[in-house]
Amino acid sequence: MRQYHVIPSTGSPAKGPLSAEQVVAMYEQAQSTAQMLIWWKDQKGWDKIIDHIEEIRMEVSDARPTASSKPAPAAGNGVPAGQVLVTRDGVEIGAFHESDVPALLRAKVLQPTDLYLSASMSKPAPLSELLLALLLKPAAQPAAPPASVAAAVGAPALPTQPHRQDSRGSETRTPRGRCCPRCHSEDIRTFEMVYKSGSSSANTIGITMSGDLGQARTRSMTDLASEVAPPDMSGPGCFSTIMAVALGLIIGMSVNPMGPGGLIGAIGGLVIRLGIHFAGASDRDALYAQWKKSWMCMKCGNKFQG
Repeated sequence: MRQYHVIPSTGSPAKGPLSAEQVVAMYEQAQSTAQMLIWWKDQKGWDKIIDHIEEIRMEVSDARPTASSKPAPAAGNGVPAGQVLVTRDGVEIGAFHESDVPALLRAKVLQPTDLYLSASMSKPAPLSELLLALLLKPAAQPAAPPASVAAAVGAPALPTQPHRQDSRGSETRTPRGRCCPRCHSEDIRTFEMVYKSGSSSANTIGITMSGDLGQARTRSMTDLASEVAPPDMSGPGCFSTIMAVALGLIIGMSVNPMGPGGLIGAIGGLVIRLGIHFAGASDRDALYAQWKKSWMCMKCGNKFQG
């Protein structure tokens, strides 16, 4: 049966929990019922009691006493098991079921600063602690019935997933996607992922020999990241370009020392160096595409193409 909470008049504290019979008795004994408000669990807010009194009277007439309606025996501190005794500023508000406390707090019947006492407590504590304990209490998860029981009651059995045995035959697992072709482990990563997770860059600040502050950008890399580093896709290096220009200059000056041989040789060295670089562009693109498709097993270290 419902447990009701009633505000007899404006400004007076709420009373409850009350049975339907107690609510009807309070209503009939009240001198004025226009300002009486009522609330119960699952009700959104306080309503005028006059709008629900006929429904409550019908509930009283349909009620039948049962043996199970006896209150739970009180513990040593006088609080029945499963209930909490709530007080505010030293004044007793009432006894409530623990499961009703969150709804009573939302309806502002109770306040987080109110003190409560349960059957297992020796001294009161704030209701906020009880609310936290109720929120953290894990919900019971029903176990899935076996296939034989499900078939007996006509319920569909849970679908089973296919299992695959590895090449060594020592364990089975559920295939979920891509795996290592050697050990069948699903702990695999692309070369790009391994490289990015194992390399980092940072700005460092130091003092130069002259006493000024200097800044430099450093890059660190793990051994595993260096092992799967991508191919060099940068342009022609400065050192190789300078060497090509210098070699062309030397050759040009040796051929035509008094004319423009040095300039022509330097230009020729630069053109040759750039030509070599662009001639290998297709090979570098192919290597980079192959690197993007490469995977590494984090269990056995196997490298393979995806």
